[in-house]
Amino acid sequence: MSGGGIRIGRILGITIRIAWSWLIILALVIWNLGSTFGQTHPEWSAGLTWGLAVVAALLFFGAVLVHELAHSLVAKARGIPVDDITLFIFGGVSQIEEQPDSPGGEFLMAILGPVTSLVIGAILVLLAGVAGDPREAMRDPGAMLGQLSPLTTLLLWLGAVNLLLGVFNLIPGFPLDGGRVLRSILWGLSGSLEVATRIASFVGVVIALAMIVGGGLMVFGVSIPFFGSGFADGLWLVLIGWFLFSASARHLRQGPRAGRAAGG
Repeated sequence: MSGGGIRIGRILGITIRIAWSWLIILALVIWNLGSTFGQTHPEWSAGLTWGLAVVAALLFFGAVLVHELAHSLVAKARGIPVDDITLFIFGGVSQIEEQPDSPGGEFLMAILGPVTSLVIGAILVLLAGVAGDPREAMRDPGAMLGQLSPLTTLLLWLGAVNLLLGVFNLIPGFPLDGGRVLRSILWGLSGSLEVATRIASFVGVVIALAMIVGGGLMVFGVSIPFFGSGFADGLWLVLIGWFLFSASARHLRQGPRAGRAAGG
């Protein structure tokens, strides 16, 4: 264990760590899934319900790790050292030691993470054998889960959450993957990494403030399109918005030197 988190191993020469905050979100995800599975499948035993919740949560974070490995492997392929990957409360972050050497390198490094999540999600939904539009599973997975076997429930939930992970990370708020894609485009157009970073960071600040305000409204019962309403979901959106605001504001103040991590 170190200040960077708990070391759990190495994959392809990259050290994998988990932050203490990851343990908190793991417990929350397991609790949420166990409650959801228990409500949608009251006929299941407690062992099956909570066992499936634990397996689903661990596989989800395994998919987050694959998402981060996609970023890191592109960096390594381009000769950029990658120190480690840390899973934490908001997902994961790859500690990439150098800035990309070109707008094209930045674009490839950023886009492959969300694409990986979208591909994983699409494959899992197809394996679940669910007829109809996968977007319906994303909108109301609970209603569909009640009609499915444990294996199909697991595949469908993992598929839907990976699709959501991929779509969320395409939001053009720096330093999310979508913000890095935006920065690569701005970098190519302006020829300046500094200018591109500041513009993409400003967009990230605006999006973060919108998340904070929207989450606050959800806490007080206002329904936000796609996100819905409710105290727990609203509070979670506020926390994500605050995290994004802090990271974007830091890059806005300091430019590219604010950090070299690639998160998703």
